[in-house]
Amino acid sequence: MFLQLNAFNIKRSVPEVRNRTLPVYLNRGYTDEDVITYTLPDNVQTEFIMPQSKNLKSPFGEYISKTSVDGKKLTYYRKLVLNEGTFPAESYEAFAKFVGDVNSADYLKLALSLKK
Repeated sequence: MFLQLNAFNIKRSVPEVRNRTLPVYLNRGYTDEDVITYTLPDNVQTEFIMPQSKNLKSPFGEYISKTSVDGKKLTYYRKLVLNEGTFPAESYEAFAKFVGDVNSADYLKLALSLKK
């Protein structure tokens, strides 16, 4: 059984652009912090759930996600900080990669095993 941990707040990717001439302008920095707690049914084996964590850091911001299990409670924590500012046009590729990596991490699915 697969569970998409972050089903509510997914960062969209940005288009790939070549030969950008204008600077990257992020006019509004922000912080998104989410905690989602799932109550697992009795027929799920919790001892095989491996906590997933992801840490990304760049001049554009920071992304952290963690998963933990305590008994039948599965907790997913996600924090995205996007820094405001003006960045050189050459940095757009790095910005697109950062946002793409955040998008990939947001689509993380956890495989759950059922008891037999």
